[in-house]
Amino acid sequence: MISTWVVPPGGWKFLESGFEFEAQTFSDLEKVVAEYRAANGIPKGDPGQEIMQQIEGNNPSFSINQPKPMPLDITAQIKSFAATLSRWIMSGGKLVDQNTANIRTSTCAGCHNNVSDELSKACVPCGAIKEKSVEFIRAGVLHGRRAVGDVALKTCALCGCDLKMKIWFPVETFDPDGKEKNKWPTFCWMKE
Repeated sequence: MISTWVVPPGGWKFLESGFEFEAQTFSDLEKVVAEYRAANGIPKGDPGQEIMQQIEGNNPSFSINQPKPMPLDITAQIKSFAATLSRWIMSGGKLVDQNTANIRTSTCAGCHNNVSDELSKACVPCGAIKEKSVEFIRAGVLHGRRAVGDVALKTCALCGCDLKMKIWFPVETFDPDGKEKNKWPTFCWMKE
């Protein structure tokens, strides 16, 4: 079966009857196209397959048959987190407001890059130590702050960050020079 975990270049878009449909995820795009066809008396067809064919046709070097992204290895995660935490402290240690964190949570919760941290779980002792360490640091940094719906947040597959904490940090904390903006999906708040 074709994997839909990787966002194609330009995002999830489909052109039909002169209209360009766009959505945050493959399943949302498939639903939008199916609803459009039903509302306009167009034969149902197979929107999913047609979307895939069009995207692959427009991007020959891109293959949607890619595996689900996995978070970075634990060593890379620790190094990245230490650098981010250091930048955050050096910039004054300020967090974003509650509304911003809530909006970011809704974006991350529905993102295909919001994944379980399977790599750290591969080594049970290491995974347990990492999980307890992240909980301890999160408690110290956030002082009990919670975003609405943050129970759905796991790990960002693109950077390995704990999303329950990441949503509270200013974007500059992660990418001070803006050099990684193309790394994120079109709908990601990291593109701010």
